This record gives sequence, C-alpha cells and structure tokens, in this order.
Amino acid sequence: PKGQKGERGIIGTKGVQGLLGSGGQKGERGVDGAKGVQGSQGSRGQKGDRGVAGYKGVQGPLGSRGQKGERGVDGAKGVQGPPGSRGPKGANEYVTHLFMSPTWLASNAQFFETPTKETHRLVFGTGTTLNGRLFKATILPRGALTDSSVYTVNVKFWKILLTDDSDLFMTLCDGSHCVGFGYWDHVKIQASQFSSSSSTCSYSDSYTQYPNGNYELWDLRFELSPSHTLGNTWNAALDKGMSQTYNNVLKPSSGLWITTCRNGVHETYDLRFVEVTVLKMA
Repeated sequence: PKGQKGERGIIGTKGVQGLLGSGGQKGERGVDGAKGVQGSQGSRGQKGDRGVAGYKGVQGPLGSRGQKGERGVDGAKGVQGPPGSRGPKGANEYVTHLFMSPTWLASNAQFFETPTKETHRLVFGTGTTLNGRLFKATILPRGALTDSSVYTVNVKFWKILLTDDSDLFMTLCDGSHCVGFGYWDHVKIQASQFSSSSSTCSYSDSYTQYPNGNYELWDLRFELSPSHTLGNTWNAALDKGMSQTYNNVLKPSSGLWITTCRNGVHETYDLRFVEVTVLKMA
C-alpha cells in the first residue's frame, strides 16, 4: 500500500528587490516672450451724402367719360276704367257704393238663367221664357234704410250690343215691387213695373223715342221719398233727360236690389258691369 502524502515543505523567503536608480532632473521651461502692444483703432469714415430723389412721373390724362345709356321704353298706358258715379252734393250723405263686375256678380248675384261667366263679361244666350228674369243682386238688406228719409239711387249699366235686337230691362226693386226702364230696338224706351215676386217683367204698352246717345251705357237715377208712401207722388226715374213716374211705390226699409229681364227668347246679351251708388239726401 501507498503511504500517506508527506506535508508540504515550507516556502522560502522572497528575495529583496534591488534599488532603482534615480531619474535625471528635467530641464526648466524657457520664459515666454512679452505680448505685443495692440495698435490704436482707426477713426470711423464719414457717411456718404444721400442720393438725389428721382423726378415724379407726370400723371397721364383722364380717360373720356362713357356715353349715357339710352332711356328705357316707357310702359304702355293702362286702359282707363269706366267713369265713376257722380259724387254727392253739399251735405248729402254717402250710404253705399257697389261696383258689380262680372266676377262679383258671378259670386253674389242670384241667376234665373245661366250665363257664360268670364272675367270681363257675362254672356246670356237664348232663353226659354219671354220677358224672363236674368239675375238679381242685393244693394242693401232689409232695415238698412228708413222710409222717413229721401234717397237717390244712381245705377250705371254697361252692356255690349251683340245683335240689333238685344232688348233688356233694368229695374230697382224692394220687397214688393220693381220699377225701371227697358229698351227696344235701341230706339225706344219702355216704363217697366211689376211685382218683385214675379218670374217675368211687365212693361207699359206706350213708349218714348230714345234720344241720340250711347245705347250701351245706361245712367239711371231713382228718387225715393217718404211722400211716395202717402200716394200723392210716385217713385221717379231719369235716364238721358227722360223721366218716368210709377204708381208702384218702393219702400227703402224693405231693402233694395236690382234685377234684369230679357225681352225675346231669341235675344242674347253681353253684360260688362253694374255700378250702384246710394245717397241720403239732405
């Protein structure tokens, strides 16, 4: 068998290092030379003179003024309406005024025959009843006027002659009677009076020659007075200087309206307007 490992021997002491030789001495730094003195700053040069400004350019001439435009063409002059009814005199009191155009009549009148309704006219063709009513239109309702006052009712009525035989009646009515005028063959004037409940007009057998004038534009004036109800005077109507009195008395308190009637069933009518003015007389 292997024997035990012997103990490690003792390490010998380290030898002493020899001494280094001393270094040589460093030579001294030379002395720096002295800094040169800075020269003095030169003086600033003078500022140059400002250059002379250039001349201002001459302004060019003004352009010529443009021509004035031509005036526009004037619009066409409107058609003059029909003449208005005569205004009241003095202290007469204006009661009402109605301009019954075809449009107004189409909406407000009661028709007994049916016309062709256009904006500017009502055209009645041939009828079925001799002297039959065409239409009626209210001027003032019952109670609007009194029987103790004096009234003048002006009625303007414009129709166009369609043929040489377009005879027509225009009347003023109350609750009981109608009075007015009729025209035959454009040369005769007839007094017309009949019951307001009648479906036809009646007229006097006598007639008066119509004076020269406009047969298409009628200008009627009816006078209503309290004395009419006493029986000693009658309602009076005037047209173109021709007058007519009636024994059928109108009472204003019953209301007023206008009504028109044809003559022959073969006749035709072209109605343009009805204008009514009622005055209470002073």
